[in-house]
This record gives sequence, C-alpha cells and structure tokens, in this order.
Amino acid sequence: MAVAEILTLHPRLRKNRDMERGRRAANAVRAGGGDAMAAALAQIGATFDETAVINGRKLRVERFIALGTGHSAVRARFGARARMIYEAVIVWRANNDLLARMAGMPPSGSDITLAIAINLVERWYRNERKAFQVAAAFGAGIPLSLEVLTELRLILRLIRASAYFRDHFLAILELILGAGLLDYYERAQDDAFAAMAR
Repeated sequence: MAVAEILTLHPRLRKNRDMERGRRAANAVRAGGGDAMAAALAQIGATFDETAVINGRKLRVERFIALGTGHSAVRARFGARARMIYEAVIVWRANNDLLARMAGMPPSGSDITLAIAINLVERWYRNERKAFQVAAAFGAGIPLSLEVLTELRLILRLIRASAYFRDHFLAILELILGAGLLDYYERAQDDAFAAMAR
C-alpha cells in the first residue's frame, strides 16, 4: 500500500484536528456558563496554539510524503541534506564493511545506517538552532533551514517507526537523490574500498 493511501485512510484526518480542538474548547466554555465572546476567544486560542504549529509541520511532512521521492519539490527541499546524509552513511559503511570483512563479520545493516542518519540530523538541528538563536538576537534570523531540518527529523522518526521503510532507508535516499548521483557515489565507494585495501 502506498504511503499516500495510508495517510488518507486515517480515521481522523490531521487537517481537521485543529478545528475540532477549537470547537471542543468553545463548547467547554459554553458548558461552563461563558458568554459568546469567551467561547470565541477560547476557540481561536485552541485552534492556533503551539499544538497547531506542530500539527501544521506534520501536515507539511505528510504532503511531502504523499508527493513521493521523485517529485521536484521533495528533491528541492531535502535533496542537499539527503546528499550529505548519503555521503556520510556511504563513507561510514565503506569503512565499517571493510573492517567487518577483515574481521570475518557480516556487514552493517540498515538499522545502523538509519541511526547514523538520525544522529547526524540531530547534530545539524542543534547547531542550526543555536545559529538561528544568535542570528535572531541580532534581527537577522531566517528559519528556513531550521524548518527543513525539523521536517527531516520527523521523516526519519517515521522511517524508524515503520519496519518497511526502515529496511529500505538507503533506497529512499537514493530515490531522492536521483539516478545521476548514484553512479558518482558508487564510484566513490569503489575508490574508497580500493584505497583502504592498499
């Protein structure tokens, strides 16, 4: 089943949750004897609070997932970071697999490469958040890269939670990167193996 179908089969659509939360808050105020103005303020406050911001971020991620890895918007938003993750994972696996072969052990699995990607994105997120806080203190903070990293963190958590996607993590990265770059990475990996074998 496609990811887009899974997202649309959910009984309570995420896009309706903010409005439902606002209605529940207004009904609670009315049930407590509040007037129409208090109910309206409660509804507005509950609809546009911090939970709505988090929900909006999840909606954006769901839209990107529904578009698929080959879509130009997904590649434009996550392509550069996906390339950096892929390079780090390939280098780590090349080093680790060579050592594993020398020790007679099996090569690393997809769980390890996903853990590397998650740790890498977490480190990027922490560094970017600190840089944004400093820049915002001087009035020059642009949150776009922080938003991309936040969405990427959420996507990686979704991948980690799903056994199917967790097993196909590198394939997902390869789809985002496109076929042209994969030849480059395969040649680079072969060169790394040849250099380490000397």
